[in-house]
Amino acid sequence: MTSERCKVLKIVVLCVSLVGIIPPAKAQSRRFDIPPADLEKVLQIYVQQSGTQLIYKVDEVGNVRSPGVRKVLSSEDALTALLAGTGFRSIHDASGAVAIVHEPR
Repeated sequence: MTSERCKVLKIVVLCVSLVGIIPPAKAQSRRFDIPPADLEKVLQIYVQQSGTQLIYKVDEVGNVRSPGVRKVLSSEDALTALLAGTGFRSIHDASGAVAIVHEPR
């Protein structure tokens, strides 16, 4: 093995070793400004402000009131705050999809 290849190999091994040591970054926080409203409207605004795509049944969330949220939070925490007291919760899957579903009774 050439000296240059040996150096590259050492760098690769070092980088791979560091990946296991470095903790994952915290969820990025941002300012949410979503007033209390019907959950359908609140979820639409949330999608615009967070960039997160949601899956939900419009006819189930339309007559439910959300408390809204106006503060700096992670997208996940903001969604939790928006759903507080509504009877709905979010479910995240491995693909990154987020579904809004009824809380179990």
